[in-house]
Amino acid sequence: MKQQQLVSGVLLLIFSFDVSLSLAMDTITPSQQIAGDQALVSAGGVFELGFFSPLNSTNIYLGIWYHKIPVPTVVWVANRENPLLDSSGVLELSTDGSLALHTKTNSTIWSTVPSSVSNPVARLLDSGNLVIVTEGSSEKSPAPAWQSFDYPSDTLLPGMKLGMDIGTGLDRYLTPWRSPVDPSPGSYSLRIDVRGSPQAIIWNQSGGVTLMDLISNDLFIFNYVSTPYEVTLTYDTKKRSITSRVVFNSSGEVQQFVWVDKEEEWQALEDTCDLVSCGPNSVCTPDSFPACNCLIGTEPRSVLNWSRGDASSGCFRRISSLACGAGDGLVLMTGTNHPEMSNSVENMSMSLEQCRDACLRNCSCSAFASYEEGIGCIMWAGDLFKLRRYANGGHDLYIRAAASYLGQSSHTKRRRKWVIGGLRAVAGAVASLLVLVLFMWCIRKRLKKRTGTTRISYHHEATTGEVLELPSFDLFTITSATENFAITNKIGEGGFGPVYKGMLFEREVAVKRLSRSSGQGLEEFKSEIQLVEKLQHTNLVRLLGCCIEAEERILIYEYMPNGSLDKYIFDSTRGALLDWHRRLHIIEGITQGLLYLHKFSRLKIIHRDLKASNILLDADMNPKISDFGMARICSLDRSQVNTRRVVGTYGYMAPEYAMEGVFSVKSDVFSYGVLLLEILSGKRNAGNHNFGPSLNLIGHAWELWTQGKEAELMDPSLGDSCPANELSRCINVALLCVQENVAHRPTMSAVSSMLSNGSAALPTPNQPAFFFGRHMTIEALRLDMQHISSANNVTISTIKGR
Repeated sequence: MKQQQLVSGVLLLIFSFDVSLSLAMDTITPSQQIAGDQALVSAGGVFELGFFSPLNSTNIYLGIWYHKIPVPTVVWVANRENPLLDSSGVLELSTDGSLALHTKTNSTIWSTVPSSVSNPVARLLDSGNLVIVTEGSSEKSPAPAWQSFDYPSDTLLPGMKLGMDIGTGLDRYLTPWRSPVDPSPGSYSLRIDVRGSPQAIIWNQSGGVTLMDLISNDLFIFNYVSTPYEVTLTYDTKKRSITSRVVFNSSGEVQQFVWVDKEEEWQALEDTCDLVSCGPNSVCTPDSFPACNCLIGTEPRSVLNWSRGDASSGCFRRISSLACGAGDGLVLMTGTNHPEMSNSVENMSMSLEQCRDACLRNCSCSAFASYEEGIGCIMWAGDLFKLRRYANGGHDLYIRAAASYLGQSSHTKRRRKWVIGGLRAVAGAVASLLVLVLFMWCIRKRLKKRTGTTRISYHHEATTGEVLELPSFDLFTITSATENFAITNKIGEGGFGPVYKGMLFEREVAVKRLSRSSGQGLEEFKSEIQLVEKLQHTNLVRLLGCCIEAEERILIYEYMPNGSLDKYIFDSTRGALLDWHRRLHIIEGITQGLLYLHKFSRLKIIHRDLKASNILLDADMNPKISDFGMARICSLDRSQVNTRRVVGTYGYMAPEYAMEGVFSVKSDVFSYGVLLLEILSGKRNAGNHNFGPSLNLIGHAWELWTQGKEAELMDPSLGDSCPANELSRCINVALLCVQENVAHRPTMSAVSSMLSNGSAALPTPNQPAFFFGRHMTIEALRLDMQHISSANNVTISTIKGR
């Protein structure tokens, strides 16, 4: 109840205003003012200007937000660094054409510079731009005397510009909110690099610079302009009916959002290339697997790393010396961005043909492109960085490659006859060699039958009939790495079997060995290989290889030195190591990992066994989701799947899955909600705790929430490190995730948005699933579940986590 009142109060503060004023006015004159709950609304009712407070904050700001969108979304803040401390603020327009925000003591806390415009008015446009213009002027009039678009906050709207006005020195750039409840500028800025061809860069206060690809696609148009008067980027949408925005968030990330009326939510546009790191001389192609590929004429610098899904080392040229005009070839790559511009030169007077000739004459030139539609020339020297492809739009890039690789060299043609003759000469020798190989293969096959040994190797077909596209190791190598599976190296035990620490090629690894008595078997083993080898995300544990030999089924993973999350949150001593900041970091990592599985991986994957013991922590306490033996692929056009074999862990399973065998991404959302409550409280959902009249942690959290006592759920080891508003928000999200009705549970995309946007109001959760009072005995519950399971012919298997 307490949270409901708080949210309602914030909404009232943000969206309440004098109806007669707001409906009639998009403009104020020097004789008018905006104060208290008054507001301006643009002529078409698209945007609104007024006073607001971020969620759970007492500070008050003057800002602009969407008028009709039900999710509060602030796009511009005037007094970012100087908030009002009470509701007495007044916005006034002076006769000198300047806007000023005053306190009740008439102190000015924000203002614009005076302008020379006569009869000034301040008008809020349907574009979201607040302008100072001459009274009676239209939107098509010359540039306003002042406009908010010249002083953006964290949001880029259609029609806005980023970049430098050379004549006035005005530099427009985005800075993120310092936190979801603090709109003051953060430590990053999104700017346009005016050196050479304009490019978007992320700059931080320590001087680091990161290239940011903002390029036109199916929905967005990004237009770079470079003239003697300006170096800018403008942004627009291809369809005026689309409501969109580009946000530079407090994590230093640039996100493109589109409003979806049907879902009533902002949906972020992301693809695989936002989640992986492709190194130099490689190109990223969204929605392909693998996402990173070497450019023609190059090969991976580290074949082993690439086979593990790590392409960050990039590629190198197969032939280091190019012929400098004596036969080198060019490969056209369409639909790309321009590579990083730091090692490029440009000449706007050259044609594309002249650009080609100049590149082939220069030994250092590795690629070239026209500046825009055949006009101008850009040439790159050395390695090519940050290259990606687009399904629609993009540029044509010509990449230089050695003729010997392309098969275009005249020298290669002259040697063709010699090659053919040589092949004929060795044909007889090859035939003899084949006979010898066949003989040796027969001998080896007989030996394998005697010893019962079956080995697989990279891209080799195993006895399972599956082609495994990851490194495999023989049993001798694995036993050596684990000191013959020594008990001193055992670090855990799960449903799959024991887990050992090992040293493989001077690298610490975790070795999962399938136990013969395991509730899991070959099906789960194959599932884990087939799924994990295709996944690449920083919050998913990385599969390094496998071993299938005789009766052994072994998986080799990267080693997580800090073990599993349950060892911390359910231990009062070790739990103290996880302060509030670190727990939020872990929650965010789990959120992003699960979001990737559900939405951004090449396959839609349902984990089905998300729990604290399956969250592993690396040396920096970064969380990684593990144990994909229960995971299943769900086709993109199916919202749910039925199964007759229910597997998982009691306390984490969604009711529709445990009782009816129906699972979907919302089943994982339920498990996530339980896990979130456990992280916040330090208690197990199904543990032996005194939850009063409630049977479990879910019911206990619900009762505290409805009584406005949710702060009592907090893990005592958090002490004073946990802000009450952030704890309340996390509990709210967790209770939304464990609602009984599947349709009411949010998607992981919505969860991510709710946790990262502290200023957005949250829905009120309904009563959760598995909420029982003490009057319903455990035995009655067990009998009821047995009845349901029997009626649906469902087998419930309890899987013990490591």
